Amino acid sequence: MSPTESRIKSREIMLESLSNYDPHKCSVSNGQPCDACAKLAELDAVIDRQLADLVEKQLTLKIEVNHHHNPLVHRFPSEITSHIFTLYVESINDRLEFEQPSNKADRSPPLLLASVCRTWREIALKTPRLWASANIFLYKSDLRGSQAELVKQWLDRSGQLPLSISLTMDLPDHCQVQEESFSRLFDVVRQYSHRWHSLTLYSDIRYNRYIIGDLIHAPMLETIRLLSEDYSIGTTFHLPQTPSLRHFEINGSISVSNVVVQWDNLTYFEGYSNSPDELLTILYAAQRLVTGKFHGLKDISNEEFPKSAAHATHPSLKHLYVSSAWGLDNRHLFGLFNILDFPSLESFVFDSTLSPYFPKDELISLFTRSQSPLVSLDIRVPANDLDLIDLLEKLPGITHLSISSIPHSADPMTDKFLNHLAAELPVTEVPLGFLPRLEILHFTGIQNFAWSSLLGILEGAVQDVGIQHPYLDSPIDNTTPAGVKRKRRLRCMRLTFTGNRKSLNTRPDDYIDKDVLLSLMRIREAGVNVEILTNQRGVVLDLIQLSVEYHGV
Repeated sequence: MSPTESRIKSREIMLESLSNYDPHKCSVSNGQPCDACAKLAELDAVIDRQLADLVEKQLTLKIEVNHHHNPLVHRFPSEITSHIFTLYVESINDRLEFEQPSNKADRSPPLLLASVCRTWREIALKTPRLWASANIFLYKSDLRGSQAELVKQWLDRSGQLPLSISLTMDLPDHCQVQEESFSRLFDVVRQYSHRWHSLTLYSDIRYNRYIIGDLIHAPMLETIRLLSEDYSIGTTFHLPQTPSLRHFEINGSISVSNVVVQWDNLTYFEGYSNSPDELLTILYAAQRLVTGKFHGLKDISNEEFPKSAAHATHPSLKHLYVSSAWGLDNRHLFGLFNILDFPSLESFVFDSTLSPYFPKDELISLFTRSQSPLVSLDIRVPANDLDLIDLLEKLPGITHLSISSIPHSADPMTDKFLNHLAAELPVTEVPLGFLPRLEILHFTGIQNFAWSSLLGILEGAVQDVGIQHPYLDSPIDNTTPAGVKRKRRLRCMRLTFTGNRKSLNTRPDDYIDKDVLLSLMRIREAGVNVEILTNQRGVVLDLIQLSVEYHGV
């Protein structure tokens, strides 16, 4: 510490030790401040003025320093800086689509940028794309009337760009949304409805009528997401004129029958806890639907379905996800598959891990009737190997197959199933046999097969890279000898074993057999992607690598 700094420090300590009082309150001289107090008050005023001047000069110099040391300002033109700002803000907004923000700054990234320095603020305010997404949060601490004006200023900065509006409401039970502050806020949001592109509502579903009000038309609105965790019988969502609507998500807080929107051009629907009637409602109303996801499909009536429902053909659906509700024996529910027809279906995910019933016959009925170009199948079901073989024999076009078994149920991936996959296939113009086009196989579950059974389904992949069989890489023509057969050309296999494999360091049975391991390593060297993993209480380990270390090869 320099002598000057030491002297200043000692003076500060002395001042702190003196009585701290306001000299203006002194009245010892006939009701007036004494001479010393008057001089002290005058000196305090001088110090305050000089300190204010110094602080102002310091602020001016700091702004100048920021400007001279700002790499964005000096390295890039303002247009590039604006684009960088946009990428940053959009990355934050994308994350907020799926999770709540961790701090206040994440809720308003444009304001964070604008607060760095004057130059950044000028650039941010002149970049409309930064303000085209508004994440509005209403909490108990935010019950103030100024929020409506702040939202208006925000949206005005977006120019004429399409708007993405996200409104999260987490209010105390006694709070009334009819309060004037909320009404003003909702009025402001509705003023921009002609530019709504996306609307996401994380709120008690009962509040939606206050948010939407008497609005009936949103011409540019493409995405609606109603993501409340509360359910209220009879609650509606009414926005009937949405000609641009393409994407709709609802999490079960409101019945589909109580949603009034324009379904004509919808291409994506995702819903939770829907009934079969609601599924049919969507399929009938959204004839251009391409992707449909129905989580937790349920039917609380426990009646055979459907007794009188009409046959339903959907011409454009390509991707379908269906899962059943928790703990229900939904065998009556899956009768729904007996009346559906999806001639364009390309991928199907069916998850009945929460139900003890595997609707093999109903699925065969669906696929046989649809005759669709199905290439990807992901099934998570309580099926045994024979049921799975029966189903897959009806699906010769499958190229991507994912199977997940269910704990405490029959094992679908057995030696018998793998032997079916390992069977030779006839070389014909139209592929014949069991899953003749299969290229990618994923399995998750208990290992219930011999290691040697894996090699049979991988031989074709090795042949395909030129090690064996002279006819496999040649076009099929009249010179191909009659009766020639080939192996399946699997190019990717990933097995993930669940359950307790003990310690993985003392039991030989937990590791891949040495002879099989050496063959698998040669197959990998030939370019085939083979992964064998073990999931031990959430920790995923590479079983091939562990086996290499165990056998010392």
